[in-house]
Amino acid sequence: MADEAFWAEVKRLNWPAISARVDATYERAYTDPDAPHFDFDREHRKLLKRTPDAAYWARFQMEVGEKRDALSDRIVEWERRQGVSGFDRWMGLGDDSFRDLTNHIIGMGRDTYEAVMADPSKAADFSDSYVESFSYLIPDTITPVWESEPNPRGRKKKSRPTPDARAILRRAMRGT
Repeated sequence: MADEAFWAEVKRLNWPAISARVDATYERAYTDPDAPHFDFDREHRKLLKRTPDAAYWARFQMEVGEKRDALSDRIVEWERRQGVSGFDRWMGLGDDSFRDLTNHIIGMGRDTYEAVMADPSKAADFSDSYVESFSYLIPDTITPVWESEPNPRGRKKKSRPTPDARAILRRAMRGT
């Protein structure tokens, strides 16, 4: 996926506005466990209606992953140079929360992402305010078409892509 197309999609997804709505539902859940949670499935249906191409969303997921890895590497390298280690690394977050943070930064848009890439210390501006998780907003067009089969010992199941998932992944890798 071309960089311009990727950032145009990030802008269309409008994570800054959606994250405020998600955060509000999380806040309500703290005081009222029966309060409805944010309906990511509803958002997925709207997005898939707008762009029903499964390979498009698979490519987009891959691009988010590449940008998240690059951002994570940049922050970790910056922390290493600052002498940060142990429990203080990853902006003081656990690995899952750190992943949510980097996803959030990507979801906030190109300017935010590029600013943090240029100066990783700016990630700290979001470490207390990020919302879980921009990645939840992206329709998962691959996982639902995986199948499981028992392994020969019968203990665990082994997952593999169905023929549909393999075709989607091939198309996503080719960019078509």
